[in-house]
Amino acid sequence: MKRKILIHAIARWPKLTATFLILGLWDFATPYVSVYYSDKADGELSYTWITDHRISRGGIRPGGATGDSGHIFQKKDFFMYFQWWDNAGISGCVNIDPQWPETTIFIDANGRIDLNVKGATDVKRFSPCPGGEDPDFLGLARPVE
Repeated sequence: MKRKILIHAIARWPKLTATFLILGLWDFATPYVSVYYSDKADGELSYTWITDHRISRGGIRPGGATGDSGHIFQKKDFFMYFQWWDNAGISGCVNIDPQWPETTIFIDANGRIDLNVKGATDVKRFSPCPGGEDPDFLGLARPVE
């Protein structure tokens, strides 16, 4: 009976069905970037995502995560930056080239990108932010002046 109702709805509203199907596929095909913060960290990190002229800000508590989606059809001038910092002087910024289905970055308890051999960070998918003054973009603590 339920199958009969579903087939009837698809036959009766094909444009609506096609619209939902396209939106579902579009969402599935969009590359996504996830950033995970170590649960062993002491304090919250503040962050800024800048994705092709879209900006979002927030905070990540220890053990938390954040993420943003890229574009399905990335133009040559597409960019995605993730910048993080805390009040203890830790900061970092990476330029991310998202790849389908997901690009993953882990930030350790010291605020650095986790480059552990067993880590799941996609190191091939990111590079330093352009114009960065600090040659080490992996989130090292800045010396106190």
